[in-house]
Amino acid sequence: MKKSAIKVIPSYGLYYTNLASDEDLMVQLPTAGISLFTEHAAQLEKIGTKTYALGKWTVHQIIEHLTDAERVFQYRALRFARQDKTPLAGFDENIWAAVSKANDRSIHDLLADYQTVRQSTVALYKTFDNDQLFFTGTANGQENSVIALGFMMIGHGIHHFGVVKEKYFPLI
Repeated sequence: MKKSAIKVIPSYGLYYTNLASDEDLMVQLPTAGISLFTEHAAQLEKIGTKTYALGKWTVHQIIEHLTDAERVFQYRALRFARQDKTPLAGFDENIWAAVSKANDRSIHDLLADYQTVRQSTVALYKTFDNDQLFFTGTANGQENSVIALGFMMIGHGIHHFGVVKEKYFPLI
């Protein structure tokens, strides 16, 4: 299924989905977004826990954030695919990042975790048929769909890598 097939997406998800290509979701999902980080692991290691400004997340925290958010998006996709209409709460990613202890982990470990979660995302999405991809639910006060969540996970990684490339690579 292609991105252009999305019918329901929350306003906050439009930016992320627009970063993904219109290629089939299951073609992109295994590597899109995440490969940008894994291909540049050596550079990410060199950055260490430096930040480009006071109060900004470290690269470690960014990778942990991507992993955490993907877990949340997976859960939402599962709930929506199972037609559970119970509204789901949002989450405060700044609190999660602050208490994650990501800076105590290596880039290699964080990327391995992110890849494992992505493999789990792929496995989950393989269980959804075309009808289930269009099932919807409410999270964070906005309606969303299973297919939109898949493309949002891709675009989320692309977005954060863009920030890392622009703001953090100059710190090397």
